[in-house]
Amino acid sequence: MNYLSTGMISEALAAAEKAYQLAPWHPNVMGVLAGTLVRAGDSKRAEGLVQRLRQAPAMAILLYHLLCLEVDAAADSFEKAIEQRHPMLVPLLGFPSTKPLRSSPRWPGLMKMMNLPETT
Repeated sequence: MNYLSTGMISEALAAAEKAYQLAPWHPNVMGVLAGTLVRAGDSKRAEGLVQRLRQAPAMAILLYHLLCLEVDAAADSFEKAIEQRHPMLVPLLGFPSTKPLRSSPRWPGLMKMMNLPETT
């Protein structure tokens, strides 16, 4: 995710592919790989992974939308992940890939749902 936030697409893809080799069953890994594939221009392969994520926890699809820079869809998934009380939401707040979401008009409402200050 950090490679993508700095525009290092080939490095991001290599890291995501390696993570997927190690844990192809993990929905968050699938979400990261799918988002990285989209950014690398391989939407067809990404779609196969996204189909597998339909029943996954909201965090996995949130990661996908964040990496695809789909802010509204990411906000929707963030809201669902809050409802699911996903434990990785707070650490995710500091990741560079959440910057577009933190800049969106929906951010204050999301932070309110988590009982956190808007500037978090």
